[in-house]
Amino acid sequence: MLDDSDALPTRVVRGPRLCRSIGIICTIHNKCTILRHSAVQGSPMALPHDIDRERRYRVVVVGAGVAAGVLAVLCLLGWGLDAPVLYSYGGAYAYTTPLSAILILILGLSTAVGHRPGDTRSRAVATLLAGVAAVLCTAVLMEHLLAMSSGIESWFWVDTATLAGAEHPGRPSVQTTLGMLILAAGAIAVTAGNGRSRRFAAVAGLAAGVIGVLGALGQVVNSTSLYSSAAVGASGLAYPTSVGMILIAAAQMVVAYPHLTTFTASARARVTMTRLLPAVILVPLVTAIAWGTIHATPASATLGSLVAAVGIVVLAVQVWVTARAITDTDRDNLDLVEALPNGTIHVRNNHVVSVNPAVGEILGVSSADLVGRSVDEAFAGPLTDLYTAIHRLRRRADHQAATEIRLTRADGRERIVMVNGRPLQATGHWLYVLQNITDQAHAQERLAAAHAALKDRLSSQEMRLLRYGAVVESSLDAIISKSLNGEILAWNSGAERLYGYPENEALGQSVQMVVPPDRQDEFRDILDRVRRGEPTEALETVRITKSGRRIDVQLTVTPLRAPTGEVVGAAAIARDVTHVHEQEQRFRSVFEASSTALLIVDGAGRVESANREALQMFGYPREEFIGRTVDHLVPTASRGSHADHQRQFLADPQARVMGRGRDLTAVRRDGTEFPVEIGLSPVHLSSGVSVVASVINLSDRVRTQRLLEDKNADLERSNRELQDFAHVASHDLQEPLRMVVNYTELLASRYQGNLDERADRYIGFIIEGGHRMRQLIKGLLVYSRAGSCGLNMRPIDLSQVVSNVLCDLQSSISETGTEIEVGALPVVAADATQLRQVLQNLISNAIKFRGTAAPSIHISSRAEAGEWVISIADNGKGFDQDYSEQIFLMFRRLHGIGEYEGSGIGLAVVRRTMERHGGRVWCESQPGVGTTFHLAFPVAPTAAVPPTESQTEGIAGGETRTYSPV
Repeated sequence: MLDDSDALPTRVVRGPRLCRSIGIICTIHNKCTILRHSAVQGSPMALPHDIDRERRYRVVVVGAGVAAGVLAVLCLLGWGLDAPVLYSYGGAYAYTTPLSAILILILGLSTAVGHRPGDTRSRAVATLLAGVAAVLCTAVLMEHLLAMSSGIESWFWVDTATLAGAEHPGRPSVQTTLGMLILAAGAIAVTAGNGRSRRFAAVAGLAAGVIGVLGALGQVVNSTSLYSSAAVGASGLAYPTSVGMILIAAAQMVVAYPHLTTFTASARARVTMTRLLPAVILVPLVTAIAWGTIHATPASATLGSLVAAVGIVVLAVQVWVTARAITDTDRDNLDLVEALPNGTIHVRNNHVVSVNPAVGEILGVSSADLVGRSVDEAFAGPLTDLYTAIHRLRRRADHQAATEIRLTRADGRERIVMVNGRPLQATGHWLYVLQNITDQAHAQERLAAAHAALKDRLSSQEMRLLRYGAVVESSLDAIISKSLNGEILAWNSGAERLYGYPENEALGQSVQMVVPPDRQDEFRDILDRVRRGEPTEALETVRITKSGRRIDVQLTVTPLRAPTGEVVGAAAIARDVTHVHEQEQRFRSVFEASSTALLIVDGAGRVESANREALQMFGYPREEFIGRTVDHLVPTASRGSHADHQRQFLADPQARVMGRGRDLTAVRRDGTEFPVEIGLSPVHLSSGVSVVASVINLSDRVRTQRLLEDKNADLERSNRELQDFAHVASHDLQEPLRMVVNYTELLASRYQGNLDERADRYIGFIIEGGHRMRQLIKGLLVYSRAGSCGLNMRPIDLSQVVSNVLCDLQSSISETGTEIEVGALPVVAADATQLRQVLQNLISNAIKFRGTAAPSIHISSRAEAGEWVISIADNGKGFDQDYSEQIFLMFRRLHGIGEYEGSGIGLAVVRRTMERHGGRVWCESQPGVGTTFHLAFPVAPTAAVPPTESQTEGIAGGETRTYSPV
């Protein structure tokens, strides 16, 4: 032991904040009294001593179960051999009945095999045995309660009916039956295996054990209130029965013990249970004995025994619940103390009782090295200064003073610690608080040293260093100075940003902390080069940040030399190139994923890189293709001219398509040639000009072009045949039809009235059919010409075309009283003749299919999605929208033949004409409301913009109104 004369020099500091912390912590300790430092028992971690303890419990449980079974067998042998000493143990007041022995045997076997948590089959057998015992006990208990006799005791031992000394000589006593029933319930709970059921088993074991102990004690002191069942005609609780119940009850409590200690692990809880349990057991026991002495009747005797057992169980459970609540409170206080940032050391009688995790972090030792040892042993060696501080604090009357000490941890790192302590309420208990002020002290020391240096030395050299320091600090790159063994001596703000370590954490550490494990050999090689005075320039490598993220850096390491020329360290400049590598990776991904063959060629014409599509197109493996000149990809006959074109391109490198207007071919590895199109894009690098060449295989395009040419030839041939058909229809077919119609009309004019009425009607049918056939042929000729005639496309003013069409339809307009309103119309690219026919068809249809009201037609235009849409709306009869597509088919009518004139081919001509103009036509209609036809024309480059204000000029009531574009 050290006294004050042996203490190391320390300085006493008044620390108000630390003292207030001491007061709070002491309050917690006074409430918690003595907190356990180790984890609460029942932890799921299987420690070796836990395994040994479980094995001991298993031996005790199996031994108790087997002992109970052996006791039961001895009782049964006593009955079989007529040896009363085996089933009464010399007790003169009660004996163990055969049924009681059988129940003990069953429950003993259930206890011996049912405690294994992982053995499902054994647990099932134990549950079955306990269930059988429960059923038997219930039956016997009902006999006692209902004062009936079913003779169940004679089922297992016939001779019991001949026993004397009781009303029911073979029936177990009330205490025996109730105790066995409680044990059976506990045995079933044990097999369930969970904590709640096993705590119930503990309560059941306690209750049954109390009954057994009371019965045995009653036999000893001859107190009928504790063992007798004479009130219900049974002998009472015998010695063997009491022993068997005590053994089985003890086994059940041992099985449940780990689940009970989970909540009674703190010292205060154990003290509480130790002090209260004797009183809990003795007070009801003495009360029961006194009760039986005062009320010496059979009924009172039985009641006293049961009341004592129930009282002990209830009070024991209350004590356990109280201990559990105390443990929960202690655990909360312990968690609070362990969460404190300052270290706490609890000393009792000069021995360390507990420490929180912060102590190990400050002192650099584990809790196991301190707890349980004396203060002088725990804080010996490098921690002697701490022991001295503790010793001096215990002798000092003023507990508000804190002592600052310096410690050297086992790992060699220094710690500056503020120590304070005060006694707890319990005698011999002290609490010490350690506050790590190393960073603050070092900061103060550095600040004082820097202030002194700035005050004492301001030479020109130092100013120069300050300027260099400003440059280093403002650099975006990480600049680090390190010794020859890798210790960090300088760390700028760029290094803080790059690696994530602040300067105070990095200084003094090894630069290996930013080197990944797989780059340690590289790091050692760099240090070896530094020691030899060799620099490392532009090394692309990988480093790791504080958060564990790997980054790509470009590293330059330069040796630092003393004035004598000796290498004393190194300066490292690291630049983050992660973004550059990511860009390169993205470019590589796009380069490889491109469906176009891509080559990168240097100024000498050698292939530097090629994607998968290029390798597949030319048939080369990558290792053979890279480094090969592009001359090998050009046909032999074209290589001379290709060299000239290559020189011309490099002389003025610009993005261009190679061989425009010429057929280019390339050569595969197997010598086959194929047509290509090549695009060239120069890339200017520091090493020179490289060229990115995109190569497109035109084989499919050439085949498609040839197929298209064949289809165009077939189309031209089909058009010629259609024109020929139109010629035949216009001349060769009409001539016979004209002859039939003319002669039929001549026949009708001469012989009408001379034949019967039927003949005249037939002649009329022939004439009408001939005229209709002539109209169909003319319509078919018009439709054919609409698709075969050439288009004279030019800008057409739709306003002028509409005016001309209205002039042509002036007669129909006047006759029907049609009112026409024309809005502003644009200029479109179209064939004037065919466009006029389209508009005339649509306007004449609007007049023809009019309703009961006077016809009204509105012509307007609008621009949308790169098209001019011309709308012609009327108020005619309209039709169902479902027929909006059918009306554009040839010869398709929505009315009967003869109801309206026409061939039914006009709208088909309109659609075909619009399709040839690259436009569209569609309609919207509603019966009884009217129809709107829409014509969509592509916007022509020279198309005029429609006027901003619509002007309505048209024809109404036979009067022509002109329209002029704005």
